[in-house]
Amino acid sequence: FNVAAPYPGTRLFEAVYGKKAEDSADWRKLYQYQAVIGTDALSPEDLDRARMMAYRSLYLNPRWWLQNVCHVIMHPGDFEIAARYVIKIADNYLIHRMRHGH
Repeated sequence: FNVAAPYPGTRLFEAVYGKKAEDSADWRKLYQYQAVIGTDALSPEDLDRARMMAYRSLYLNPRWWLQNVCHVIMHPGDFEIAARYVIKIADNYLIHRMRHGH
């Protein structure tokens, strides 16, 4: 789950900042895991919380885990990639609390 980032040269960038470029944004903050812009109804912090809720909802869903385990049982060739994904989830979610990754 990523948030929209107004990268230079995109329509979103022009909608947010207009045609003015370098002075408009702190390029170091343009990551898809941290909102730098919001909407009329949602602040960047609200969007970050929603992103975390989406991850929590997915990672704590037993049905999702069961579907993935069943997939690996049916397709053992996918075990290595599935194992790497589980390690990534544990690292990103449990250890780093999704601060700088997805």
